[in-house]
Amino acid sequence: MSTDKVLIEKREELKSQLAAGKYKTLIDICLGWFERLLRKITRRSERLPFWAVSIILSLVVPLVTISGIYFTGDWAAFSVIAEAFGLGFRIGFLIQILNSALFVLTTLLINQYIKKALYSLAKRHSRKDRFTIKFE
Repeated sequence: MSTDKVLIEKREELKSQLAAGKYKTLIDICLGWFERLLRKITRRSERLPFWAVSIILSLVVPLVTISGIYFTGDWAAFSVIAEAFGLGFRIGFLIQILNSALFVLTTLLINQYIKKALYSLAKRHSRKDRFTIKFE
């Protein structure tokens, strides 16, 4: 009996911590780091909005990738891959950039969905359960 009470108390404590946002996902940590970096670069004291950070991140990731390809000297191999789309080099290049940006934005949206689901789950279970079955 006492172990059941301890487990229930720990469960309630974990739910309240999830609802309060004590635990962060890996994407939240990376976004926080990137947002602090942007604030240092722009010398702003107030926080940047989520949409601005995600748009800037979705543009920075493909640009870093493309500049890495250019500086390593693999530009010819990249142009062959871009032309393999069958649309020419410029449109293949654009598709590559949009693909990287879409990947970043999709990952951020999934993270936001998971956070909302965890918050609503913790909020729903913080109320007393109406339909609990106790085995005694």
